[in-house]
Amino acid sequence: MDAKSFEIQMRNLANAIDSIVVNAEIEASVNLISLMKRRIFNDGIMADGTRIGSYHSMYWRRVRSSFGRQTAYKDLQHSGQLISSFQFGRIGDSIAIGFLATLYDASYGRWRVPKGTRAPTYRLPIVNAFTVARKQELAAGGAIFSPSVGEVDAYRESIQKAIVAALDRYLK
Repeated sequence: MDAKSFEIQMRNLANAIDSIVVNAEIEASVNLISLMKRRIFNDGIMADGTRIGSYHSMYWRRVRSSFGRQTAYKDLQHSGQLISSFQFGRIGDSIAIGFLATLYDASYGRWRVPKGTRAPTYRLPIVNAFTVARKQELAAGGAIFSPSVGEVDAYRESIQKAIVAALDRYLK
């Protein structure tokens, strides 16, 4: 490769670096949210690795059983509203993970977002998911909807892999 070709290639890479990072963040966020949803809603595990809890009420066990849900441990999965409102999206220059539908202002029928940012396109859940999630964390006595150490490590690795793959494409 001659010097002129190398210079052009480096200029193209410099122009593309912002989009490479944004795409890597999005890819890593998709991976992170799926890991967190599996841990919380399928495995019933808090961020520190302990169980969220167990169902003590026989009534609640019967209700869950009637819907075909497991009753051995709490997994926070019943109607699907909580899991569907736990999501990721871009707010300004940042990627947010959580109950982003709480940004929806029902009184105005629009999204409340800081000026100059893109409004997320999430559906408003029927219940206030953030309030439900907060009550679950208080009842469990710890963080449920925060990423675990392993999930943060997976997020970092995913970003690194996506950036390396993109750089390899540009440098070939």
